[in-house]
Amino acid sequence: MRPRRLSLEVLRQALRERAGVTASELALRLQVSQSTVSRGLAALDGEVARIGQTRSARYALVRSVDRHGSQWPLHRLDDQGRPEFLGTLNALHGGAWFFDSRQPRPAWLAGEFRQGLFPDLPWFLEDLRPQGFLGRTFVLAYAKDLGAPEDLSVWRSDHVLAALLRHGDNLPGNLVLGEQALTQALHDIVEPRDVIHLADRADEFLRRADAALRGRPVGSSAGGEQPKFTALVQEAPGQYRSTVVKFSEPIASSASAERWADLLQCEHLASQALQAAGIAAAETQTLDAAGRRFLQSTRFDRTPTLGRRGHVTLRALDAAYLGRGREPWAQMADRLLKQEWIAPECAETIRTLGLFGELIGNTDMHFGNLAFELGDATPFNLVPSYDMLPMLYAPTSGGAVVERTLNPPVPLPRLQTAWARAAHAALGFWNAVEADGAISDGFRRLASLNGQSVARWLARFG
Repeated sequence: MRPRRLSLEVLRQALRERAGVTASELALRLQVSQSTVSRGLAALDGEVARIGQTRSARYALVRSVDRHGSQWPLHRLDDQGRPEFLGTLNALHGGAWFFDSRQPRPAWLAGEFRQGLFPDLPWFLEDLRPQGFLGRTFVLAYAKDLGAPEDLSVWRSDHVLAALLRHGDNLPGNLVLGEQALTQALHDIVEPRDVIHLADRADEFLRRADAALRGRPVGSSAGGEQPKFTALVQEAPGQYRSTVVKFSEPIASSASAERWADLLQCEHLASQALQAAGIAAAETQTLDAAGRRFLQSTRFDRTPTLGRRGHVTLRALDAAYLGRGREPWAQMADRLLKQEWIAPECAETIRTLGLFGELIGNTDMHFGNLAFELGDATPFNLVPSYDMLPMLYAPTSGGAVVERTLNPPVPLPRLQTAWARAAHAALGFWNAVEADGAISDGFRRLASLNGQSVARWLARFG
């Protein structure tokens, strides 16, 4: 009996229906021999991605994403700004993606992703998508050019990909997708654009705050809802400080503006309190100009010579491997430790940070506000703490300032060591807030009451 012939279009259709199928599975589905499938796959050379190199290799049909092609090189920049080729990202039919890594990367391709096949954009690219306040201004400026909706909430992975390829030269972390973005990134390292000289900082911050509020993209796409921009401040020849700058409305304009100015000052003091406790936290400065308060935070993913450092948020890691969505950081530390993503000392620091946040009224400790250095292997290390402030006291979405009561977390026995360390740091924080003349009288009185509350807990349980 003659072997059954296989139409290439039939084979294409089978590959479209499922990304990552073996030759034997195709043979069974199409009722042909495996050798016939192998010949068909060979005839589709250039249209098919081979996933894995053994006899159990899987196959998928590549697809073109609009005018951007179907595969793109992924690079990372080191702390001196030198590029390293990591592998190739391929778009597949069925909405899947294949990252063909140049070297083994056990932390990137762990578990079900060990062969580089992902049901959506790989998790280590998740933090690069436009998000938050700056993400929305980015969308307003570039959505039409990208062929993407102006509503960021309905963006698909193809829209994100287009943004990374065309405007991904200065995103969080050290990953750069595509040669166009890499070319611009390298050019900016040698000849940086839009630099602010230290003496001009106040005037430039005011100009950029105005531009950000008008919906113009200012700098890269840092996450978070607080109005902000990014800025590159030159402090000496060849020495730069890459920053994220949050800002308030003119302080005297409303009770809400005064409260946000207090909270920005509190974020600065929280970083100092953590540093005093021996926990790495963002380097921050505050600056008042023309009635506004600015909080400048040094980016942990940049170096003074414009090199870069990789990182990944707990949000991205959780979505790929844990699926919790929202839990206290102490519980997440236990889960990450159990799966060997982090070492015991890192888990203890996360517990301390979570408890410190509760002791200062930080009600916004979502998974995007905790991040790790992204290396090729585990365990991961924490990046410096950021976005740590008493959001319990933030104005409502309508601008009302509502007074609320701080309820310190109880010192459970299993968390006693972390709780005591966090409580000492929190007491130092509230004392610093009470003594800071840049903070309103009303909030300083509130800080005094909270400090007394934390001190009572410490006297009994610390």
